[in-house]
Amino acid sequence: MPELIGPVFVADGPEQLLPEDRRLQAADPLLWQLVFMGETGLDISSFSERSEAESALAALKADQYGEGGGILVRAGDVIAENLFLKHMRQEDYVEYLQRATESVAPASAEVHDAAAMEEVVTTAKDRLRQLTKLAPEIAKLRAEYESKTLSEPQVIRGRPSEALIEFANLFPQYVRLGGCTRP
Repeated sequence: MPELIGPVFVADGPEQLLPEDRRLQAADPLLWQLVFMGETGLDISSFSERSEAESALAALKADQYGEGGGILVRAGDVIAENLFLKHMRQEDYVEYLQRATESVAPASAEVHDAAAMEEVVTTAKDRLRQLTKLAPEIAKLRAEYESKTLSEPQVIRGRPSEALIEFANLFPQYVRLGGCTRP
């Protein structure tokens, strides 16, 4: 039996950018936060001493594309910067710190299941609406191919109609889509 619905994709909720212990450190207004471009993207290191933070900031270099560096933040204020900007802006670093320090409450299983069920219902309704629209054409095709006594599915070449595509999926014993070119 062919699949009538197919896979349904449900978006996950917001994701926490840092592990909880690092998130709490990055949110501490008494610590010096170095927001920098690491090997895999933006990252944050926390320092208790200003001199250590400034040394780490000064050591930052641009990557092979000329992008990189970082900013030093304390209590939400940008204290110093050592940026090499091509495509990013200082605001991107500040925004990353803000997003990384936000606490993301894990969605309950009930909320996730309800969202997933709603997505399945929406997808099923859309699919059934599409099949209902094509039903008269599919019925004509079925009657046409049932009247033929085919020993194997007929190979259809060229650009098939939407109804013929659905017919081939629903009744593979009658037709098979063979592409756009002759063998």
